[in-house]
Amino acid sequence: MKRRTMKTSALLGLFELLLIFSLPDSWAAPSGINRVTVPLETTQKNVRFIVFGDSRKTKPDRIDAQRGDITPQVRQNQAFNSFREKLFVQIADRLIQGQVDFTFFTGDFVWRGSDPAGWDEIRSFFPDVLREPSAGKIFPTLGNHEQWQKADEPDAIELYFSMFPNLKNGEKRHHNYSFSHGENLFVSLCSGHTNASTAVERLKQDAT
Repeated sequence: MKRRTMKTSALLGLFELLLIFSLPDSWAAPSGINRVTVPLETTQKNVRFIVFGDSRKTKPDRIDAQRGDITPQVRQNQAFNSFREKLFVQIADRLIQGQVDFTFFTGDFVWRGSDPAGWDEIRSFFPDVLREPSAGKIFPTLGNHEQWQKADEPDAIELYFSMFPNLKNGEKRHHNYSFSHGENLFVSLCSGHTNASTAVERLKQDAT
């Protein structure tokens, strides 16, 4: 059987895990990981992709600027928000122009998942053409901030999967999923999911 080797380093966060493996022809996804079909060019040997995450916007109520004080912390948060917007524009442009094949997001797109305004902002940077199932351009991992629910707001998880319809199959939502590109297998796991630990152990065994 063909030896399976990890081709790049694993990216691990509190709630997010991204693994990239070489993909033998006989490989089957472990239990608990849903296979996502994407319209990517599978004959390419070179894969160009961007990995980024934890880019939630600093909320105005966290910088306490209502008093009119421009403190170093306020300036730092304002600078972060400005950098974040410029980064989003650059990533979206590269995706649209085909300079990269896709992007992997490791969690925490928004400050609070149940706040529709946060998702509206993300939609303004990453239009439907990048997020629809036929695009195969953005692959997010569910972070803890996406799961943050405020009692009087819409369902946070529903807003998340409405933003990324490529992670749904009818009524089924893919918290943990994988897809292949050329000889590479990409796996996205939400470590807050109860089956994630078992899936990671299975992947480690398959990679040796």
